[in-house]
Amino acid sequence: SSSATNTHSLSFDGVDDYVDISVGTSDNYSFTGWMKFETANNGNAIFASTSGDFIRIDTYNGNKYLGYNSSTGANHRGTIPLSENIWYHLAVVRAGDTLEFYINGSSDGSFSEPSSSLNWTKIGIYQDGSQHPFHGLLDDFGIWNSALSQSEIQSYMSTPPTGNETGLVGYWKFNEGTGTTAYDATSNGNDGTIYGATWSDD
Repeated sequence: SSSATNTHSLSFDGVDDYVDISVGTSDNYSFTGWMKFETANNGNAIFASTSGDFIRIDTYNGNKYLGYNSSTGANHRGTIPLSENIWYHLAVVRAGDTLEFYINGSSDGSFSEPSSSLNWTKIGIYQDGSQHPFHGLLDDFGIWNSALSQSEIQSYMSTPPTGNETGLVGYWKFNEGTGTTAYDATSNGNDGTIYGATWSDD
């Protein structure tokens, strides 16, 4: 979706597909990735942690937005309406006690979200492996133990990370095109195991 070297993405059926990972962050973090959803009507989880914190698609008044459910009980929702079957670059950044959303490098809201340690364990589904399944394509996911700036997000949107950037703790390019392993492009060895999701040339 984002560059010539990006040949595949992962397709999730919206029923029971996901990728199992285990990557910890504490305090500041950033999530970056690409998403193209087909349907979204069940809080579809994009990236989920064991605490109940998860990045998702939020349906509100008939529109779809980037959302974040917090273990505090907060339900943060962006302001830029998202459409089906269009690739979007997403970023969620926590700096101090502030959570920032970005869609295609543009600011999509700022929220109060206290610092915490998180263990990110699922791509494309809620932490329990059954609720809020994602339906559509996901690609090029990075999790950072630092707060990226808007200009850094815009830069990685046009030129994807290589895998050895400072602060990048897990990076899944979803370029394998075969098999059930999503390899971590960093040297941290945070490979993911694919359950059900299939390879797409999109």
